[in-house]
Amino acid sequence: MACEVMPAGDAVPSGVDLVALAGFADRCAAVLGREGSDWSIVLGDDPFLFHLNTEYRSMASATDVLSFPQTEFADGPNQGEAPELGDVVVSVETAARQAAEHGHGLQAELEILVVHGLCHLLGWDHETPDDAQAMRASEARVLHAAGGPAIGLVRRAGA
Repeated sequence: MACEVMPAGDAVPSGVDLVALAGFADRCAAVLGREGSDWSIVLGDDPFLFHLNTEYRSMASATDVLSFPQTEFADGPNQGEAPELGDVVVSVETAARQAAEHGHGLQAELEILVVHGLCHLLGWDHETPDDAQAMRASEARVLHAAGGPAIGLVRRAGA
């Protein structure tokens, strides 16, 4: 199996190509050495992400992307085998706002968020400057190799 993209409710507007997003996600996983790994992308709205962020991170706010790894990684990017990576949950509402702010389409923003979420699934983080630099480099490499947009979320956010 591979990546499955699932809308949560009516969160996906017309014009979003779920098949293309799943194909892009599979290419990203392959770039990171996870070809054929099972994982999912759930596309929700701001209230859905607000609920998850509050429930699992104790942060009472919506966010653009959350990652729920199947395996805990203690020391950054995991290079071991994990057949099930976990779930990436994206707010389509926030993605649409961010796409408009940065002058590109919603599909491109979803791809950026998928790469960011996938990197989190595999153990990257951006809590320290060194970690952020490593994550930025990984995102840029994956976006380029998988044919995604030329901008990365962490670099753009300056995190």
